Amino acid sequence: MKQFAEIISNLFPYWFIISMTLLFKNIVEIILIGALPFIVWVIYAKLKNQQWDIEDRAPRIMPLILLICYGFLIYPFIDHGYLTMIFFINLIIISTITVFWKISIHCYGSSTILILLAHKYYGDNTIFFIALVFNLLILISTMWARLYLNRHTKLQVGIGTLLGLIINIVLIGTIT
Repeated sequence: MKQFAEIISNLFPYWFIISMTLLFKNIVEIILIGALPFIVWVIYAKLKNQQWDIEDRAPRIMPLILLICYGFLIYPFIDHGYLTMIFFINLIIISTITVFWKISIHCYGSSTILILLAHKYYGDNTIFFIALVFNLLILISTMWARLYLNRHTKLQVGIGTLLGLIINIVLIGTIT
C-alpha cells in the first residue's frame, strides 16, 4: 500500500504538466508555466541534497520564492490571460501560507486543477463530466496518499484542499 501511495504522491508534478496541456493551447505557456517550474524545484532540491517532495515547511520557502521570481522573469513571454493570473496568484498565496504554516501543496494544486478544468470545459457536457470525475478521483487519491504517507496532518490536507477549491472559485468569479 505504501508503494501505491508513493506512486500517487510522486505523480502530482506529471499530472500538473499534463493538465497544462488541457488548460493552455500555447506550447510555450505549457512549458514555461507547467514544466519548467517543476524542473526548477527539482534542480533546487538536488543542489540542496533534498527530495523534491520537501516535507518540512521551512526548506520549502526558498524554492517558492525562486518560483515567484521565475514567474516575474517569464511574464513578458506568456499570455496574460486569466489562467496565467490565477497561477501566479496561487503561487503567491501558497508561498505566503508556507512562511507561517505547512499546507499540502499537492492538495491545493489538485483542487486548483479540478476547478480550472471544470471551469474551462463547463459548456461541453462530455468533457466537463470526464474532467470533473477524473480530477475528483485524483484529488481524493492525493489526499489519501498524503495522509497515508504521514506527509501531512488531516488539517493540512483539508485546508490545502478547501483553500484550493474556494480561492480558485473566487478568482474565476473575480478575474473572468
